[in-house]
Amino acid sequence: MVKNYEAFFKFSLVLMLLAFFISNFADIALLEFAKGFSTALLMVSAFFKIRKESANKTNSY
Repeated sequence: MVKNYEAFFKFSLVLMLLAFFISNFADIALLEFAKGFSTALLMVSAFFKIRKESANKTNSY
């Protein structure tokens, strides 16, 4: 399980941007998969990041 969701979120964001940047120069089916996978990874990491932040808010009171 991922312990540091902020770093995981940044990693998935960079991975997504890199896949979209490279796909502008090359049209390979693997890049289409990489774009879809990195976008899904970004959404999952954002979900867990938001969930963790909301849990921290409720525990801070």
